[in-house]
Amino acid sequence: MSRKGFYWPAVAALTAFFTIAMMSIAVADDFSVDNDIQTNGNQNTVNLSAALGGTVTASAQIVVDWQGTKHLMPSTPVTFSVNPTQTTLPSGYTVSSVTSTVPSNWDDTTDSFVAGSASIAFTAPSTAGSYSYAVKWDNSVETCAPFTGGGDCLTGGDAFTINLTVSGSSNTPPTVDAGGPYTGDEGSAISLDGTVTDPNSGDTVTTAWTYAIDSADSGTTCAFASASAVDTTISCTDDGTFTLTLTANDGHNPDVKDAASLTLTNADPVISATSFASSTASCGADNVSLSVAFTDPGSNDTHKADIDWGDGTSSTVDPYTTGTPIPHTYLTAGSHTASVTITDDDGGYDTDSATVWVNYNMTGILQPVNDTGHGALPSIFKHGSTVPVKVEVKDCDGSHPSNLTLKVMWSVNLTSTPPGEGEAASTSAADSGNTMRFSDPIYIFNLASKSVTSDSSSGVKLFVSLMNGTKVMQSTSAQIGFKK
Repeated sequence: MSRKGFYWPAVAALTAFFTIAMMSIAVADDFSVDNDIQTNGNQNTVNLSAALGGTVTASAQIVVDWQGTKHLMPSTPVTFSVNPTQTTLPSGYTVSSVTSTVPSNWDDTTDSFVAGSASIAFTAPSTAGSYSYAVKWDNSVETCAPFTGGGDCLTGGDAFTINLTVSGSSNTPPTVDAGGPYTGDEGSAISLDGTVTDPNSGDTVTTAWTYAIDSADSGTTCAFASASAVDTTISCTDDGTFTLTLTANDGHNPDVKDAASLTLTNADPVISATSFASSTASCGADNVSLSVAFTDPGSNDTHKADIDWGDGTSSTVDPYTTGTPIPHTYLTAGSHTASVTITDDDGGYDTDSATVWVNYNMTGILQPVNDTGHGALPSIFKHGSTVPVKVEVKDCDGSHPSNLTLKVMWSVNLTSTPPGEGEAASTSAADSGNTMRFSDPIYIFNLASKSVTSDSSSGVKLFVSLMNGTKVMQSTSAQIGFKK
């Protein structure tokens, strides 16, 4: 600093005049101030800003300047303390004292020294506005040069001014409680019970739910029934753990948030239908096709299908999508039941089954009964004779199964003998009942004509049915007639 234009005689009595200059203002948090050390004069005003009720900090350097005719004694202590009667900071403030030592060469060749920095801290008002505060230090300890004639040798010290702008709202923010913790199953609507309270009746509060995935399979998504409603539901496409955040804003204060955890467990897939493309099939390659319809609340899950075809073979389709046809070849005729298990990627599963009939290769009714189903004239038998009813049945590999159940049934459908071809009377004994017997390579049943009808001039429709229990699976027929 300069000598401020004064001339100091060498024999003049030592004296000093102190000034207070402000620089290197330390500002806490977001506050800032322009720092400036002026060559001619002291910067003793600072402009600061703060939030409502925020902490304000500053620092001031106290500089002692050689002036006047009375001076401090070199190498003696000097202390500066705040003057509370002339300091207008808000109650509760703190201002540090500054203690230093006068330089040993304190004279007209050393015209100033920095005694030290004082720190200032106080709490900003809770009401927005502009405020101005004064901070005043007094020198509480000093030692004057002995030849000055007594009296103060250190005086002055202009007040340090803090201009403070306080911004923000005195409006009380809302309180938010996200509730929870929440649990449930994937795909299900989980009820959320949040609470938002605003003490200011005139506020319009907006709310919003958001979610974050903590741990879940790739591709998992969630959806709120209404993200802006405090009480709503959320559903997610897969199991996992999630963080739900409820945010409220009253238009005056920063967002207020609260979070809650959501834990979802896996839900098993559910099979709604398992079916073959047709209830019957013929011998041949890929002669059946199986489809499985299923749903899974966790739509992000992947699935596989494990099929036990019931013929000693099995297969797995992974991945499997609902309704996709799965081909298979049954090498033998008859009834086959396939059992299927649908499993999701979390191990949940459901099972079901379906049955298909693979037809045997069965001929029409053989001679001596004409095949009227293909245009031949009816065979005419003498009433009272035996009618040999024969069919041949082959498995898919051409073999002749001997353990099948074939039944002969009939219906009298004409009251007179139809036009046809006369057949020789059989001398074989009639069979009882109506179940055919195997006589390699055919099945045969000798039908007693009188057991069919007492009308010696009539027409009869014969049926041969291959049975599966009580159910007719395959059938063939022919028209015959009786004559006297």
